[in-house]
Amino acid sequence: MYLGLPATVTKSKKAAFEFIIHMIEKKIQSWSSKLLSRAGKAVLIKPVLNAIPAYTMSNFYISDSICERISKLCTSFWWSSNVGKKNIHWLKWQTLSRSFANGRLGFKDCHAQNLSLLAKQGWRLMTNPNSLLSLTFKGKYFTYCSFMDVTAGNNA
Repeated sequence: MYLGLPATVTKSKKAAFEFIIHMIEKKIQSWSSKLLSRAGKAVLIKPVLNAIPAYTMSNFYISDSICERISKLCTSFWWSSNVGKKNIHWLKWQTLSRSFANGRLGFKDCHAQNLSLLAKQGWRLMTNPNSLLSLTFKGKYFTYCSFMDVTAGNNA
């Protein structure tokens, strides 16, 4: 680990990003002993649980299985009343993660957040072509074409 990111990402990306799941589980376990209302849980999910994977997601594409596990952890924390007890999930996470304008709680969808953060990095590469990051990526990944013309490699 270096600056909160894995130093190397092997072919098993699921194993490389397992630390995100463990960090979220630790946070939820520390909160589980407290009696929290729905509003209290919403306050903890939005700024804390959604922020844990944000830096990693702005640099790497997180697999769908990791995003699903993050969503499951958030869902089970939202609906739980007792630790270790099965609870009824009255609504799907996709329904809960719709925006306030649609009458829902506005939780973030992990996969959509990951794509938007990566798109933001792509935008930085396109709008700041003389930055160190842009020059490094251009020299390594798209020497003979533009950023928009690059195709994903086999290891992507």
